[in-house]
Amino acid sequence: VGDLYYPSLTEILWRASRWFEQPDVLVVRFEDLVGSKGGGDDNAQRKTIKQVFEHVGWDMADDDVQKIQENLFGGTHTFRKGQIDAWREAIPEELQKILIERIKIIPCMERLGYA
Repeated sequence: VGDLYYPSLTEILWRASRWFEQPDVLVVRFEDLVGSKGGGDDNAQRKTIKQVFEHVGWDMADDDVQKIQENLFGGTHTFRKGQIDAWREAIPEELQKILIERIKIIPCMERLGYA
């Protein structure tokens, strides 16, 4: 049968870094999308939602954006906590240090504000 290959997080992030240079790519940070329910900011969430729709060529009325904001958080089987920095509770501190050390050299991490 064949061996399955799972790329490391750093490999995935290196690949994703190339996307940042593409003019047709919109980069969305979790922190900007989660809103106040997840420890973020509702204004940043609203702005990000609008940017996503503008990026795909859809004009969204403010009322529609508001409805999306109200229904964006939780309610699916893949939803975990939805909180900014909640990953720190799930990963031991020693492993966090290793992770941060490995990802801080990846170009997209600085642009995202993670390095």
